[in-house]
Order: sequence, then structure tokens, then C-alpha cells
Amino acid sequence: MNPSKSQKSSASKRANTVSAFSRKAINERNRQVDAYVPAHCADAARSTRNTNNARSTNAASNAHSARSTSSTNAASNAHSARNRSAAASTRSTSNARSARDTWDTSSTRDTRNTRNAGNARSARNTHTARSRTAVSTRGNGVAEARQNARKGNGILTKKRVIIAASSALALLLVATGVWALLFYSRVTDNIKLDSDVLKSLESVLIERATPNEPFYVLLIGSDSRDTGNAGAGRSDTMMLVRTDPTNAQITILSIPRDTEIVYESYGNIKINAAFAYDGPAGAVKAVNKLCDVQIAHYAEIDFEGVISLVDILGGIDVNVPTDISLDGITIYAGQQHLNGEQALVMSRSRDYVDGDLTRVKNQQLLVKAVAKKVLSAPPTQIPGMAEKLSSCIATDMQLMDALDLINKLRGMNADTMNTATVPTYFNNHDGISFLGVVEPDFSQMMARIRAGEPPNI
Repeated sequence: MNPSKSQKSSASKRANTVSAFSRKAINERNRQVDAYVPAHCADAARSTRNTNNARSTNAASNAHSARSTSSTNAASNAHSARNRSAAASTRSTSNARSARDTWDTSSTRDTRNTRNAGNARSARNTHTARSRTAVSTRGNGVAEARQNARKGNGILTKKRVIIAASSALALLLVATGVWALLFYSRVTDNIKLDSDVLKSLESVLIERATPNEPFYVLLIGSDSRDTGNAGAGRSDTMMLVRTDPTNAQITILSIPRDTEIVYESYGNIKINAAFAYDGPAGAVKAVNKLCDVQIAHYAEIDFEGVISLVDILGGIDVNVPTDISLDGITIYAGQQHLNGEQALVMSRSRDYVDGDLTRVKNQQLLVKAVAKKVLSAPPTQIPGMAEKLSSCIATDMQLMDALDLINKLRGMNADTMNTATVPTYFNNHDGISFLGVVEPDFSQMMARIRAGEPPNI
């Protein structure tokens, strides 16, 4: 670009100042030369001086020109630099403006896009929220409907369950009632004594005042093999059993069958003969008189009944005191698991030095083993067991009384059952072997038994 007028004027002024200074310096040097140079050298000096002046003038002119040119070039360069700077500034400004415009445009566009995106997102969120609200409302409605349906179904289900349970209970009660009736009828028929026997026993058995008071049962083991024919045969075994339901205590008193008694008009007889003369009622009367008690119930079991009873229980565990042999069956001393046949052999054998006395002790061991097995059975098994055992024994006791008694005695330790035998001595007269009763030992023993105390001291 060309320098402006102000720039040219400034450069010219600087060049003139330099020229004036140069001329002044040249004149001062010439004066000094003229003052010291001789005359003959004046021309030469002047020539030289002129030459130098010319040179100086040229030099000054050249310097001036150079300075002018330099100044002009510098001014031009400065002007160009300023122009370039201005252009650059203009370009920068333009670029800045362009960038700003672009940024503003972009910002505006971004803002607009952001605003539009925000509005779109807000609208979408609002739509989503509304949709969710609608879905939630619909879900709540569905859930409420389902809940109501479930409630309705639950009520219906509960009603159905109640109806089903009531029907099942009614059927169960009917079935139980029918079963109980059949069970009672069947078991009662099994254990029921002959009507004539029952009629004869009514006059000698007492009625218990309360179900929980102690009472006496006469247990007879007959030698009859005619099952179901109570009162037939002879009383091979006789036991007076004191039962205390309240204290769950049982005391067994064995009465040897050869024990001598005075029986009504028959005079002195063996106690088992009373059974032969007057049946079960005669046996009850004889024992009541001997022991000074009042018997409430009567029970009888025969040989076949013993076998069936033990087998129904699955056998019994007995600690056999000595070896036993009878009817081809041998039982060795020690802890043994006996079946029905073996139990019958143990209860009948009399092949001992003291005869019947060891036999009654063996019978006590058998009764304890049976009681232990029955009383340790779960309550749920008692009815079925009672039904099966009812075919083995005959009694005047009502079925419900028997079941109630078993229930009250359940859990009792059979090993703690009190056992005793009427104390006797051999008393042979008139050619008959009797066992006389030892007094006052027996009377004292019975006093302890009646008081519920252990019979032996």
C-alpha cells in the first residue's frame, strides 16, 4: 500500500534536518583545514576539499536519500504493517463477528433445539407419566378387581371349605358313630358273660359308688378249652386284683387253688371247688368271705384265651425263674420272649418242690408282662386292641368302663405292681391235701391291701 501525505511530510522534514546538519559539519571541517594548511597547498587543499565536499555532499545526499528511502520504506512498512494489522484486526473482528454470529446462531439453534428437546422430553415424560398413571390406575383397578375377585373366591372357598369340612365332619361323626356302635356291639357280645351267669353274679357283685374309687376284680383262669363257655370247667387260677384308678396302682393277690375254706353247706372244701359248685358267683362268694372284701367285677379267661391274648399282643417278655417243661415244650430260665403256647405252659406247670406256690408266682409274672404290653400301647391302638382281646376274656364290666380303666392306668410301670400270695401251710386231713391259711399273717396282709399299701412287709 502507498504512504499517506502526512507520512511523506514527516519523512521530508527528517531528511532536511539531516542535510543541514551534514553541511554544517563539512563547513566546520573546511575551516579547520584552511587554518592549518600552507598556502602552496591551498589549491590542492581546495581541490581536495571540493572533492571531499562533493563526496561529502554526495555522501550526505546518499545518506539523505538512504534515510529518506529508509524512512519512506519504514513508513511504508509501518503503514503496511498497520494496514495488515488493521486488516488482521478487521479479519479478526470479522472472524469474531462471524464466530459470534455462528456461535449465536449455533447457541440459538442449540437453545432452540434444547428447548424443543426439553419440550419434547417434557411432553414425552408427561405422556409417559399420564400413561403410567393410566396404567397404574388401570392396574389398581385390575388389582382391586382381582382382589375383590379373590375375596369373593376366598369367601366362596372358605364357604366351600366350611361346607366340605362340615360334611366331612358329619360323615366322620356318622361313620364314627356307626363304627362305635358296631364296635361296642361286637366287643360287648365278645366279652359278655352268659345271661344266667350274669344273673347269678348280680346278687354277689357290688356296684361301684364312683368310677375313681378303688375296687376289686376277681380274675379266674379256668381249665376249660371251650372258649366262650364261661363258668365251665374248674378254676385253675384265682387272683384278687385291687385296682386304684386315681393313683394308677394295682395289687394282685394270688389264692392257691387248694386253699382250704368252709363254704356254706359243703363244709371244708378247696376254694376252687366253689367255682365247680356254683360257678362264677360261688367263686366270688368264697373269695369275699376269705378276704373280707366286696368284689365289684368278675373276669374269666380259659386256656385258649391265654394263647390268643399273648399272640395278639405279639408275645410277651418274661424273666423265667427256672427251666420249665410241659406237653413237649421247654422254656429255659432267663429273659425270654414267649408266645401264646409257651405262656400257657408257664402258667400251668406245677412240677416244683412246693407245687402250686411256684406256679402262682409264675402266673403273676405273666399277668405283669401282659399288663405292661397293654398299658404301654398308644391310645390310638387301644380300641383295636380291646376289640381283639375281647374274644379272649369274658367279664361283666361294660366296654366303656373297661376302656376308661385302661386309659387311667396307661403309663403305669407294670414292674411296680404289688403282688402277693395268701400265706398257707400244708394241712392234710381226711385223706385230702389242703393248704391252710396262716393267721394272723393273712389278716394283716389284707389290712394293708385294703389300705392301698404294699401287701408284703
